Amino acid sequence: MQVVQLEKVLAASSPDPAAGEGTVRIMPFTRSLSPSLWTRLHQAAFDLPRPWSDDRFRAEFNLLGDREGWLWLALGETSEQAIGAIGLQVDQRDGTLGHVRWLMVDARARRRGIARQLLAVAEMTAQQHGIERLQAETSTAWSEAIQFYQTHGFT
Repeated sequence: MQVVQLEKVLAASSPDPAAGEGTVRIMPFTRSLSPSLWTRLHQAAFDLPRPWSDDRFRAEFNLLGDREGWLWLALGETSEQAIGAIGLQVDQRDGTLGHVRWLMVDARARRRGIARQLLAVAEMTAQQHGIERLQAETSTAWSEAIQFYQTHGFT
């Protein structure tokens, strides 16, 4: 799979995550929550032939470092159903660079502004912690994802 890397310089003011129509409840993922919230969403968003296990998720989540709460979930009508997620990771060599991780929305919940709200939360948190630029990586085959990032200032 070929990937494209996009980058955005963060503006002086971050977007309001609650702005716009169709706001959903966004909460930080913490170690006390069940990984299956994320793994079920991951499977619904990507329909992989081999779904992620809870153990694989825990290993990836630990890569975010000691920044518990730098993974957010958009919740559906019940708190047992995640319909979107995004993670933020600080670059290990450059503390002013952040990496967007796992931006995804359940296919049945797309086109409601959920990804925009998740990205706004990540951008706001990044700015509050001195991150000046964000990078996102996605498959070259996912033209909708590339278009989303470009619409939101990534080049």
